[in-house]
Amino acid sequence: MNENVDNLSKNECIVKKDAYNVDCCELLEDTEWFKNMSTEMTAGKAIRADRGLRGWTQKVLAEKLGISIQNLSAMEHDRRPVSKKMAKKLSQVFGVSPESYFKF
Repeated sequence: MNENVDNLSKNECIVKKDAYNVDCCELLEDTEWFKNMSTEMTAGKAIRADRGLRGWTQKVLAEKLGISIQNLSAMEHDRRPVSKKMAKKLSQVFGVSPESYFKF
C-alpha cells in the first residue's frame, strides 16, 4: 500500500487490486489499518501512522523535519510532547491539519 499513499489524507482513495485482480478504490479511512490506528489515537501514534503510510523511516522523516531521530522517536512514543511549531511542520510534511498532532 505504501507506494500509492505518499500525499494522502484520510478521505482520499487508495487504488488496489480486488480478488479478481481489477483496480478498485478504497478510502483510506475505510481501511482496516486506518480503523485500527484511529482507536485511541495519540499525537505519537498519528505521526507513526502518517510516516508508516508513506513507507518512510524515522531517519527520512527526521531529516524532513530538521530534528534528530531520537526526538522523533520520543514524539512517536508519546514521551515528548508535540509543540505547536512541530505540529505545523508535521502538517506541512504530511499535508494534513496541524490539529492531527496538537490541540490548539
